[in-house]
Amino acid sequence: MARLMVRCPSTSGVSFTGLVMDEASFLRCDFLFDRTPQVCPFCAEVHSYRSADFFLEEHDHSADRDVAAE
Repeated sequence: MARLMVRCPSTSGVSFTGLVMDEASFLRCDFLFDRTPQVCPFCAEVHSYRSADFFLEEHDHSADRDVAAE
């Protein structure tokens, strides 16, 4: 599973959307993200994101387990 990331069209900053999905799911749901006005988690302005602003980033889940074990 990978984290769904979004790139701010104003600053090019990258933020985690809070969603985790596989590539097949990501490819099927690109219409959900296209031109939907949302508050940018990076700069706090409202953007109408394009599908191209979203991408998947592999996430190292072992770090999550290490934190949970402490």
